[in-house]
Amino acid sequence: MVEYKASADIIVEFPRAGELFENYVDALPFAAVWGDFVEKITDRTAQGLNAGDILFATTSYAQLFLLADALGRSRFLKTLVEDRNLLDNDHKRRAEKLKRRLDKVF
Repeated sequence: MVEYKASADIIVEFPRAGELFENYVDALPFAAVWGDFVEKITDRTAQGLNAGDILFATTSYAQLFLLADALGRSRFLKTLVEDRNLLDNDHKRRAEKLKRRLDKVF
């Protein structure tokens, strides 16, 4: 497998996720943004949706949806899933599993 080269333009890496970058003051490298999105999804899903608080549940799900959509449409994940030359089948299976789970959110 050829080493992944992230674009300097974060919007190229995460198409249709522009609203998520409003909270970032500085331009961050792709790996930092990917890690931040994964951490936020982990935090959101660990809290649960709390069906008793409709406003909290709606807001939480909306944020979860935006983050999952951003990762699911990311250039990096697309490359992993579609790479026919990926030598490590375990990585490819895990990328496909992540893609399926992100797709379930939307």
